[in-house]
Amino acid sequence: MTAGMGISTSSSRWAALAGLGATLYLLPLALSWPLLDPDEGLHAAIAQEMVEKGDWLVPRLFGRPFWDKPAFYFWFEAGSLAALGMNERAVRLPGLLFALCGTLSTAALAARALGRKIALPAAAFYATMFLPMALSLAATHDVALVVWTNLALLMLWESLWAQSAAHRRAWIFGAGLALGLAMLTKGLFGVALVLTAHGLYLVVSRRLASAHIVQGLAAVAIGAALAALWFWPMHRQNPGYLQYFFIERHFLGLFGGTQTHGGQPFWYYLPVLLLGGLPWIGYLPPLVRDALDRRRSGQPAIDPPCRDAVVWLCCQLAGCTLLLSLAGSKLATYLWPVFPSVAILAAHAWQRWLDGRLSPEAATMMRRTLLTSCVCGPIVFLPIALVAAEKLDLHLSGAVWWAIAAAALSPLAVLAVWRRAGLPCAMGTAVATTALQFALAVLFVLPPAAEQLSARRLAQFFNEQAAMPARVRIVDERVGSLVFYLRPQWREDLEPGRIARISARLAAYEPPPLALVVPENRLRRLRRHCDVHHWPFVTVGRHRVYWLPPIDASPPAVRSATDPAEPSASVRP
Repeated sequence: MTAGMGISTSSSRWAALAGLGATLYLLPLALSWPLLDPDEGLHAAIAQEMVEKGDWLVPRLFGRPFWDKPAFYFWFEAGSLAALGMNERAVRLPGLLFALCGTLSTAALAARALGRKIALPAAAFYATMFLPMALSLAATHDVALVVWTNLALLMLWESLWAQSAAHRRAWIFGAGLALGLAMLTKGLFGVALVLTAHGLYLVVSRRLASAHIVQGLAAVAIGAALAALWFWPMHRQNPGYLQYFFIERHFLGLFGGTQTHGGQPFWYYLPVLLLGGLPWIGYLPPLVRDALDRRRSGQPAIDPPCRDAVVWLCCQLAGCTLLLSLAGSKLATYLWPVFPSVAILAAHAWQRWLDGRLSPEAATMMRRTLLTSCVCGPIVFLPIALVAAEKLDLHLSGAVWWAIAAAALSPLAVLAVWRRAGLPCAMGTAVATTALQFALAVLFVLPPAAEQLSARRLAQFFNEQAAMPARVRIVDERVGSLVFYLRPQWREDLEPGRIARISARLAAYEPPPLALVVPENRLRRLRRHCDVHHWPFVTVGRHRVYWLPPIDASPPAVRSATDPAEPSASVRP
């Protein structure tokens, strides 16, 4: 890894990148941990039903059309499940492949904008940023969207510098295809990000002309024509779908706070950007300081050869973050397409530092940032692990804690390499230690943590019963991995409404017969509305399963909740 980040041969660079890719995108497939709720389990259950029911047009859950997401990512998950079987690796394979493609497309974006020397560091920085690295493990649609936004931006960028009208039209057509795939992945969300970033650059650089508006509209029209191949048949089978998806989900999600994930403050994405971009986002302030120092000395703030590219990347970072901050619906994963620009700008800062082209003050900031990141690792990493273990009720062995301690101390190796081998090797070592921490987390921490974030044990409990309960209600938790892990014959009989999420307030009004599933962390909320003092229950992992009325042949683990420590509904905890 050390050799791959600056002055080594081309073959060792690619070998280092291959090793990094294997750590980040192959190692998770070598292990098996349960699907995480809510999103990973939910998407897996929908893809599973797509395979088992043979309907590849309409995503469904319990036979009901699922309108919140288009079908594109479900197709990849369903294809993986059909080919590899109903298991966790098949669910995660598409997400990891798209994460790898996001890294490669970031390298392509960096190479075309700032030169090939930036490509590999930018790819390594993006792959080892906290948010992209962590979310690559979860099967979400956003991981595919990053690929299409990167490609659309790249092709629009190339169209600005095309030497002929034919080449320009080809780039616009390619951008349109990428936008169409973005629509099939998450609707108009990716289109809005791409047009905001590209349009802001045209305005800031004073290049905006009527021809650019026509080209942008042409790209959107091409994308819409491609996306219509699925959206229109979907609407024909489900009247009202287009109005719901594009008006309620998009328009109201942008301008109102009443939709899903609404009500967040304007500054919501600032900590997401700062924490999700660690450890590499810290190298952007020195780049700003260098521009200010150059301007004070009478030089252009940005070197003319790379000025357009740097401004373009800054427009992506600032424009997309501002757009998302203005939207009423906010979620951390929505910011994911912004991180490639952060990685490329950080790689640009490092390259200028290595080449000695930063101002003395900016170079000092780079050194302080690197030193701080190395020292803060041991200080912060271990307490975070302790808090996470307590919150998730993890009982880790001594060997695991030794591995966590090694991961916490690993950034100190960067200081030793920096002193002995210089900056290029120190940068490579920083990438390697970040990947090492990820690998140790995947090997030792994630499997037991996933047991606390999954309903696999709950599904196994129902699978052991003679029959599936007539009605299952889950308090304040989305239905996801529970469905995926049920017996195939149980899933075949799951008509709409048989398993559903319910609020604690409404649980008291559910008529029996009923299996009421309550996560332990929602038990206090349930007690405020229901007198569960005499309800029989089974403890299954992190859930309690209450039986209403008590079943005649209760499983051996069922016991009556007659403990005097169990407060009644009249006592507010």
